[in-house]
Amino acid sequence: MDIAYFPGCTLRASSKLYDVQSNMILNEMGIQLRELDDWNCCGATSASKTDDFLAIAMPARNLGIADHMGLSQLVIPCSACYSRMMVAQKRLEADENLKGEINGELKNEVTGETKIVSIVEVLASLVGTPEWKKKTHKYIKPLRPV
Repeated sequence: MDIAYFPGCTLRASSKLYDVQSNMILNEMGIQLRELDDWNCCGATSASKTDDFLAIAMPARNLGIADHMGLSQLVIPCSACYSRMMVAQKRLEADENLKGEINGELKNEVTGETKIVSIVEVLASLVGTPEWKKKTHKYIKPLRPV
């Protein structure tokens, strides 16, 4: 299974280990993360504090890239990036004028067809599946009374 992947700035800098671990774990579970081509910062630390339009436009560009990858899900490990992308997606769904204005400037328009998910949601969807049981049985140790 392939899932679109937005690492964001933090996972490429101070949280590089989180990026590596996310890829390793999901790959082990049979999920191939396909990073968005030419992604940009979601604006969580800058735009969201200074400019409301830019705070929607920056993540919207990434959402448009994800929508045009043709995958049903976009996983975003960073909680700040996840939040900014969700806010942008909801604002664009609720405001067709804003969506039109932003889409008018994007190479890949936002369609809203890609579901944003967290690492936890992806892993939770696997719990109990044959693949999950096959891959995790060696790591799970039953609790025993003392």
